[in-house]
Amino acid sequence: MAGMDTLAVTEKLISVGVPETEAKAHAQILSEVTGELKSELVNELVTKADLAEMEARMTWRMVGAMVGLTAIFGVIVTVFR
Repeated sequence: MAGMDTLAVTEKLISVGVPETEAKAHAQILSEVTGELKSELVNELVTKADLAEMEARMTWRMVGAMVGLTAIFGVIVTVFR
């Protein structure tokens, strides 16, 4: 994951009148904060593998439900014959 361009931020801050040492400090802090936020967001992302696993689990649950309903229907038909 590409980091923030701290040089560009520093130069922008300097261009609007922020002293160079403060501009560098602000750029570094912004870089660290945005890096931490990106890390937290990446941990929350759903991957294709996650979706495939969920789809497989849902498919098996549906198959199980259909088998169960078929068995119940068979019992009902047998009882009311």
